[in-house]
Amino acid sequence: MVAGRSSKIVALARSLHQRKAREESGKLLAEGPQAVEYGLRAGQIEALLVTEDGLTIFGALVREADRQGVPVSIVDERTSKAVAGTNSPQGVTAIAALPRVLPSPFSAGPSFVVLLEQAQDPGNVGTIIRTADAAGADLVILGPGSADPFSPKCVRASAGSVFGIDIVATSDPIAEIAAAKRAGLSILSTSADAAVSVFDTDSQPGFAPPVMWVFGNEARGLDEATQAACDVGVQIPIAGGAESLNIATASAVCLFTSARLAGS
Repeated sequence: MVAGRSSKIVALARSLHQRKAREESGKLLAEGPQAVEYGLRAGQIEALLVTEDGLTIFGALVREADRQGVPVSIVDERTSKAVAGTNSPQGVTAIAALPRVLPSPFSAGPSFVVLLEQAQDPGNVGTIIRTADAAGADLVILGPGSADPFSPKCVRASAGSVFGIDIVATSDPIAEIAAAKRAGLSILSTSADAAVSVFDTDSQPGFAPPVMWVFGNEARGLDEATQAACDVGVQIPIAGGAESLNIATASAVCLFTSARLAGS
């Protein structure tokens, strides 16, 4: 069916840029083919909005949506831009169910966990969720002040990985660290002055899962109390003139270190 800017489905999609609307409706907005494809695989897509060009470019996604009984609406380029909230929308956007929330982060027995303390940039949070998913982690915990993982920008940066990995929020990161320790996980963090290099972890115990990696705010790093609650601080050696790494890049180095050790 064709949906104009004033249609109910477009109005709903546009409202999902607001956190309150997402929480009240139990839905989120997934923009772009990667996020939509992941959402379809997860069975989370409830409606698809696609441009005329997108019908051809993303025909496989449209056919899969139709196979699953997901309603497909055709929108013009102007409406697509308004729905996506970007100047260069990719031509396919979906309304999806918000992923389930675990009653307790450790009720499912996760063994490879990422904890973010006050990671405020939605692009970074989405990229870290994508990296965690790719590295084989099974849980991401977001502390107070962290970006909403289900905002359109974060979902887009995650390339749909918000549908593939458990994500929970916590009001007390230190309590989650204590719970992880009780569950038998080693707790690792990054620190510029740490004695242990991430490149020298093969001979160090506690770097392969079960493990929790803890990352801090983009500008300030971890709070002192949170850093002190971790078992081991790890540094990523910088060979060139750059002062530091972006938090998303640092997380990739650390998480794939544990992923490599898990397979060795």
